[in-house]
Amino acid sequence: WIQELNKQQHTPETEEYGISSFVFRDKRPFHPERFWNYLANDWHATIIRSKGLFWIASRPDVALSWGQAGGSLRADPAGVWWVSMPFSQRVMYPSFVENKDLIESRWDKEFGDRMNELVIIGQDRKKKVILKELEACLCTEEEWMGAKNGKNLKDPFPKFSSE
Repeated sequence: WIQELNKQQHTPETEEYGISSFVFRDKRPFHPERFWNYLANDWHATIIRSKGLFWIASRPDVALSWGQAGGSLRADPAGVWWVSMPFSQRVMYPSFVENKDLIESRWDKEFGDRMNELVIIGQDRKKKVILKELEACLCTEEEWMGAKNGKNLKDPFPKFSSE
């Protein structure tokens, strides 16, 4: 009995309650309407917390900060992507100069420093299902090419005062 009690007392809460985390990473932009609909209608109740950066094809220069705790979901501007400004302007920022090697090591020929990186923390969550659902919210190559060439994508995200 005492051995079983000791075993229970030393079980991490993450294990005891089935809580774990994973990261969704992809350089491609989210399609604004699909991602919005996913967040509004299909976000899993078992996701306890999530946070990170993301971008949507309709606003390619804006880095968006994501934060979610329970039923509270929030997206706010986090600044602009370095790729949105000429190199001569980037080097005027100490934060770019100090982190230049790291930033350039992650640079993508198509997307520059833009990225989606969302940490998902959940209880009894379905990692493969959620990853597949998030991937389905990304723009297809055709959609991204259209957006780059000026085709308007329906964007239900609120406009921010900084835009």
